[in-house]
Amino acid sequence: MTSGSEPTLVVLHGHDSTSKHGDELARDLDPSGRWRHVAPEGPVETPSGNRAWFSVNQPGSLRSAGQQLSAVVDSFSREGSHPLVVVGYSQGAAAALCGLMGPLSPVVDGLAVISGFLAEEDGVTYDVARLVRTPVLVQHGIDDEVVPEFFATDLASMLRGSGVEVTLQRLAAGHSITPEGLAAARLWLDGHLDGSPQD
Repeated sequence: MTSGSEPTLVVLHGHDSTSKHGDELARDLDPSGRWRHVAPEGPVETPSGNRAWFSVNQPGSLRSAGQQLSAVVDSFSREGSHPLVVVGYSQGAAAALCGLMGPLSPVVDGLAVISGFLAEEDGVTYDVARLVRTPVLVQHGIDDEVVPEFFATDLASMLRGSGVEVTLQRLAAGHSITPEGLAAARLWLDGHLDGSPQD
């Protein structure tokens, strides 16, 4: 298998985190190492010295995060990486949605939104049609105290209403990644290697 045809997993960490945590999530999702792992780091520095993808106090930062992700994904798409799947956790999921639903966003083979939400910013619009060919996993804890569950159910409904293939998984969890969630996400992800994403 040439490098260009490698299955590639792009994982975005959450708010006030680092690319190290994105890489750890990638390894948890793919313990057997069948995917190439890519864990970009958010461009915004947090007070703790960690990173975020955008800030409500920095106008334009959501758009910038979306553009950064889009450029990363596009580079792997152009080299022929397949399958190409993006996973975002919390704020990283919001950045992924922004980056993959822009007017010129690259098309990927799968998108997993874990404890995520659709973020708003002046000037940012979403073209849901960009995901019509992309199976989407929306996974959320029913007791999430940071991003309430309705963000996930509303997102899933919006995507389905536009013809996107959505798998919605509601978990007995808070704003965290649980062993149950990882197992379910692995099953969904494994389906992309044999060409039949699992519900």
